[in-house]
Amino acid sequence: MTQKKTVKKAIAKASQKLNARQELFAQYYVKELNAEKAAKLAGYSEKNARCQASQVLNNPKVRERIEELRTAQLKPVHLDANRVLGMILDVFETSSQKVKTGAESPDGSSVVGMLDPKNAVRSVDMLARHVALYKDSLTINTNAEAAKMLSAAYARVEGLSIENDDSENNET
Repeated sequence: MTQKKTVKKAIAKASQKLNARQELFAQYYVKELNAEKAAKLAGYSEKNARCQASQVLNNPKVRERIEELRTAQLKPVHLDANRVLGMILDVFETSSQKVKTGAESPDGSSVVGMLDPKNAVRSVDMLARHVALYKDSLTINTNAEAAKMLSAAYARVEGLSIENDDSENNET
């Protein structure tokens, strides 16, 4: 057999797909993380599930497929600021829908309330933070003269405490 035919055979063999049962096994294995259970769910006999699972896991094509499935499963979810803001707005719109509470007011009319007021308020809070309606930090503005006075006061207090410590030590 020539080298060209051998390479073609190797490529053809490598490109062969898994059979349906092997594909199911790979999908269930990624989901369950238990080879015996995956084998049973894929249709292998319950009696020989453990043995079959071991054999299927040793198949390089199956292992490769399991890695592909795991990689696809672990892809990060793409979220950008606009999408998150849209989700917050959706929560607000859903939560703030008016519903009849089933109770009656003193004048006999039915009482209307929000579907989920806590989530509605939370959504508004998140949106307000996003548009910098208010800040979560405390800013203290001082003038230069006040700062000098405070520094001088701290220096005097520290000087007094040092003198007091020295006089206490000298008395003994």
